[in-house]
Amino acid sequence: MIDISNEVTINIVFDLIHLFAIIEKREQVYREYGVVVEVRSRENGHNIPHVHAKYNNFNVSIDITECKILAGNLPKNQMNIAIEFVKKNQQFLLEKWRKYHDYKFSI
Repeated sequence: MIDISNEVTINIVFDLIHLFAIIEKREQVYREYGVVVEVRSRENGHNIPHVHAKYNNFNVSIDITECKILAGNLPKNQMNIAIEFVKKNQQFLLEKWRKYHDYKFSI
């Protein structure tokens, strides 16, 4: 078994996951009133910093910097909740986005 208890090892493992696209990491950053907001690691070419919000069987992608809908739909009340969360937490969400997408590899 590999010991991943130190930060350097964790960062190496995390970088390898991104390098080889082995898994998709989904981090829940908000959950209230049935609305769940996630930041995802594998976006297959999406370059705009965004989050995914879901409610029951509805899904939406929200641009973090512009607070606008990129794709999908939620019921009106849940859409308002998700957009308000993004507006109030833009800096936090951009940090989370960068955690998964602004990685660099040195050789």
